[in-house]
Amino acid sequence: MALAAAAYVENGLAQKTLELAIDEYPALEIPLYVGLLDRYVRDIKTFLDAKPSTVQVVKAINYYLFYEQGYCGNDENYYDPRNSFLNEVMDRKLGVPILLGVLYIELGRRLGLNISGLNFPGHFLVKISDGVCDLIVNPYENGILLNHEDLNGRLQDMYGQNSPKVESSPDMLRAMDDEEILLKILTNLKNIYSSNGNIYKLLTVMDRIIDINPDSPHEILDRAMVYEELDYARQAVLDYQRYLELSPDAEDADEVQSVIKDLEKKVGYLH
Repeated sequence: MALAAAAYVENGLAQKTLELAIDEYPALEIPLYVGLLDRYVRDIKTFLDAKPSTVQVVKAINYYLFYEQGYCGNDENYYDPRNSFLNEVMDRKLGVPILLGVLYIELGRRLGLNISGLNFPGHFLVKISDGVCDLIVNPYENGILLNHEDLNGRLQDMYGQNSPKVESSPDMLRAMDDEEILLKILTNLKNIYSSNGNIYKLLTVMDRIIDINPDSPHEILDRAMVYEELDYARQAVLDYQRYLELSPDAEDADEVQSVIKDLEKKVGYLH
């Protein structure tokens, strides 16, 4: 397989992912981590021929990232929020599948691979296409390659005997864009902060999600309920109203209208 043309651009996926961490780490020096990625790429190139194949690049990334550098999944403390911030993942060399995937994608792009996240349920996977065939990589398990039989086995583990097959579900093999990946990272953090009751960090993550996806009724409704819990009545009313604008036929529309009326009594007349 011939190596694809380089896909890396400035302000790439890793930088955007690092920017998500600024709310948690205001003093974060993003250029330091971008520079570390540059060093990783230089090191990996020492294992490669002048015109390496796609498979050779994948093997070089796997060896360098998981054996020389020692990156691995954090099975012992999977829901630690640090696993979802790329600076922490690079400092500790521990992460969840999607953050290890971001690191893998960024290195692959800088090394000329046509690489993206995969829209597959369960753990985040990576897809590499070179015009001849696709490689599916699992960054959470040292970069092992998966075929359709492996993927179907994973689906069966998740859904049981009546699980779908990848052959009849082409969307599962769809390449994700970077915005979808960022939303998945933020959704992971949203779930963590919701579970541990850190409501102020939860609200910050919700703001980030809505910045990326401003017309999501589900996300706006969730934020409205958090505002209500915090007794931010005015903000809650605005979000509930926006939710009804986006979903006028929602099954809970009457209930939401009732909540709005109650909240308006708290804040007085709203224009």
